[in-house]
Amino acid sequence: MKIRINNRTSYSYSKPVFLEPHFLRLRPREDPAQHVLEFSLDISPEPGGLGYGLDPDSNWLTSIWFDKQTEVLEVAVKTVVETLRSNPFDFVLTSPEFSMRSSLYTDDLRQRLGHVLTPIGGGAASELAHSVGTKEGLMAYLTGLNSLIKESFQVVYREFGNPLTPAETIEAGAGACRDLAVLFIDACRTVGIAARFASGYLAASDVPEEHTLHAWAEVYLPGAGWRGFDPTLGLMVADAHVCLAVSSLYVGAAPLTGTFRGTGASSKMTTLIEVERLDGKI
Repeated sequence: MKIRINNRTSYSYSKPVFLEPHFLRLRPREDPAQHVLEFSLDISPEPGGLGYGLDPDSNWLTSIWFDKQTEVLEVAVKTVVETLRSNPFDFVLTSPEFSMRSSLYTDDLRQRLGHVLTPIGGGAASELAHSVGTKEGLMAYLTGLNSLIKESFQVVYREFGNPLTPAETIEAGAGACRDLAVLFIDACRTVGIAARFASGYLAASDVPEEHTLHAWAEVYLPGAGWRGFDPTLGLMVADAHVCLAVSSLYVGAAPLTGTFRGTGASSKMTTLIEVERLDGKI
């Protein structure tokens, strides 16, 4: 599937400010599930400098810095991505069985996956994680957990802000896509399954957040590698998702980060995201 995305993020400041270096993760990832066909990036005001690299999670990272004050910052991205994974189950597991009492991974793999095996919620997701049975194997457990979150929590819209903690989401009984992703990740890690945060876009017409950034989880499956699970939808990730960035923590997958200096200055952020399937408009 080919998907066109336009993303315009604007910041306005109450008085002239000096922008510290900003870091963008707005170019979609290149991996077996997707390929970037077109990409353009426009920044206003023009940066004093710009550089490209990879961050610790191998996301495409654009660094920008400025040499004068400004009252606005606008970042506009236009991209066309071809998504390639129409069947999310195109794999064979080397360890299909799953038990919470034994390790899913070899010692070598556990060492390499260490940072995505550490629980982040202080045990808040333990009851949720242990409420799903394991007798039917790893995939049944993961799809069951995915469905349980979808069925048990109301999806709400919250455009800005960090994810809620797993405890906050459980207490509220509701969450935005990023909150449910963090809850799924913490539940997985609680029972020894490697999981990480993914941010990007969703080209679907049946989700309230279709024209905002979307978030989901990825799980490392023995024999299959990283595979996406979307607890907002209760589905595995296929060709309707476009991934921008992944990380063990939400902050490492944030599309744009940076600060400013200016005594007494305040800022306001607005975003406009358009997602279009090239085989028909969303």
